[in-house]
Amino acid sequence: MGQCVWCGSKSIFLSVDKNSLCSKCRSLINFDLQQRLRIIEESQEIIKKTSNFKTLLHRIDTILEHLQALRTYEEKNISTITPSPSEFEKILLHKKDELINDNIVQEVGKIMNKARLGLTAKSKINEANKAILLITEKRNELKSQEKISNFRTHDIRLKKLLFNQAFIVSFLLQKAKFLCHWEQEPSFD
Repeated sequence: MGQCVWCGSKSIFLSVDKNSLCSKCRSLINFDLQQRLRIIEESQEIIKKTSNFKTLLHRIDTILEHLQALRTYEEKNISTITPSPSEFEKILLHKKDELINDNIVQEVGKIMNKARLGLTAKSKINEANKAILLITEKRNELKSQEKISNFRTHDIRLKKLLFNQAFIVSFLLQKAKFLCHWEQEPSFD
């Protein structure tokens, strides 16, 4: 007795293929597979050619979305792609984390270079604050706990540096106010 793993139809006269699909489900799934594979391949080509970080992430997310759909077939032992959708998804998630990590490091490096070149302590603090905000925002995009904890450590170091810088600036401002006040002519009214 044949039974289709997709629609659940069963009958003595039902013919199923090597994936245990009836002819009706086979044609629907084959069409869906072809469309998803086309989109995945197009996305991979765009990933190879683009230098835009947002486009890169968007296309990776597009592939991940289609891999999720292919995993439904994989769970029913319907052959789809090699490597399997779940293996491909793991590889792609790791690659996405690497790209996000590299982008954070690159962007924070640019911001911290601006901070080092800043003329005033206030401009340096502002740039360092931008770096902390960037780390905090982008850290949420990461899936790897190791990379997240690395950025938490970096974030804490930057906050300590900022606190020290702010303390020094505050101290200098207080001292400047005191000196300005002290140097004024006393009034005896």
